[in-house]
Amino acid sequence: MKRILQKGSPGVTGVPLDSTDVAMGSREQLVHLLEAPEGIAEIVPTDVPRLLGELETLRVQLIVRLLGGNTGASVDRDNQEVADRLLTVDDAAAVLCVTPRWLYRRSKRLPFAQRLSGKVLRFSEIGLQKWLEHRRGRA
Repeated sequence: MKRILQKGSPGVTGVPLDSTDVAMGSREQLVHLLEAPEGIAEIVPTDVPRLLGELETLRVQLIVRLLGGNTGASVDRDNQEVADRLLTVDDAAAVLCVTPRWLYRRSKRLPFAQRLSGKVLRFSEIGLQKWLEHRRGRA
């Protein structure tokens, strides 16, 4: 069912979210914007970076999917293992408590770094966690 946006709809327009609208995430906002692009003009400017980040994440996941990869955490029913998830530079930097620049400079030496294209760098979440555990074991 297609949801029609009305002027003053919370989360898409400049009207701030109240506690009942907290569940409406970035992806839902993006869906609403795809249905009614005219809502872009009323997005709160401070929400724009979050929405662009979510859009970039979706774009990269679609590229990986197009290339035949698997994205997102999913369960393999035969092996009962969780599939790996690719993290953005900002997400990986937050987990490691380093700057994105630190990751870019060392990406060739980090075993969990994956370059998807010339400008797109992602990090294996499982690989990052294993690397952290190994490093903590040495300390």
